[in-house]
Amino acid sequence: LEAVVWDDEPNLDSVLSYEGAIHVHWLRPESDKIGAVASRDPDTNNLDWNQFEGTRWLTMCQARFLIDRGYTLTPVPYAYEKTRTKVNDEEDQITWNEVITIYAIVCPSLDFNPFEVVGSWYDKRIELKNNNDPRELLVKLLMNAGSFGKWVEINTDQRVASEMDWENNYSNEWEFNGVQEIDGEMIGYVKNPAPKRASNTANLMGSYITDYARMALLKMGDLIGHEHLIYCDTDSFKISLPIEGCYIPDNIMGRELGQWAIENEMDYFHAIKPKQYKTHFISKEDRTTGDLIKCDIWKIRIKGVNVKGVIKHLWLEEHETGDPTNGFSHQVLSELCLADKMRFERLVGIRESFRRNLEAGKWMIQDKQNR
Repeated sequence: LEAVVWDDEPNLDSVLSYEGAIHVHWLRPESDKIGAVASRDPDTNNLDWNQFEGTRWLTMCQARFLIDRGYTLTPVPYAYEKTRTKVNDEEDQITWNEVITIYAIVCPSLDFNPFEVVGSWYDKRIELKNNNDPRELLVKLLMNAGSFGKWVEINTDQRVASEMDWENNYSNEWEFNGVQEIDGEMIGYVKNPAPKRASNTANLMGSYITDYARMALLKMGDLIGHEHLIYCDTDSFKISLPIEGCYIPDNIMGRELGQWAIENEMDYFHAIKPKQYKTHFISKEDRTTGDLIKCDIWKIRIKGVNVKGVIKHLWLEEHETGDPTNGFSHQVLSELCLADKMRFERLVGIRESFRRNLEAGKWMIQDKQNR
């Protein structure tokens, strides 16, 4: 996407008729109890959704959405540093940085709809899933990586090198981290800490996808009522019942792409941070009929913890051999607390083996405890 910068202070109505991004100061109204835009915490770099004002870039679709929710947006100039290159009369290449002030970036419309392709992948995945075809996982990976991940991919360069190689062949931006001395020579990683986009990324496309998903979440949150919202993931809510006086239109409920469905009911839910929670399901959706079927299932999710490995380790401590029974697993999950120390086995990878002087492909005991 070739972008056109908007370097004059824009009239909001005019610039928001385009697609792209705009740099604004935003004010959140008291009426918005959920929070539709976040600020970045300078200490943790995490998003903070409890702020009532800030300055940041917004996609045009998000800016229009915020105005509809009663937000006040004021365009703010942004100093953009652009690298320019030219060849002089002696045919030498000259490079310099030029700082320009911009308010917005607007993009021409595409001559094709990339989401039609993504939609066809989604339909194929549903077809495979309904037929219990394991290839549906491959299509899911294609959708996550090919239709979203690649558009927003940002990486840092990192290579294995000797300290002498780093001193002689890498510029000052590269950092060296020694790991192990081999035959009298220090070997480690050289890393350029500057983030770099892949050649085929389109950050604006990724931002639009994220914002449209978030707008769908917020609209549903408004229908449910903020007082009933307990937990939110990228595509789901966990809510408290009963919901009185709540009207959700029938056309947004179902199993089609973009529709909502009730996937389960719980009588216990405890979360300490995103993607780290414990819950007890008393019913789960039948994916074929859409009906809720009674069940008795405990689930714990902790980032970086192999929960099945935790159960297996506890089983072997008690029985020394074999695999955990369903009854044993159920009991462990019901009794474990999120703050308990978790011990499990995990496989040592190649990069970790080099970095920590371990043997790749071997299993090691890992302890983790949330605070």
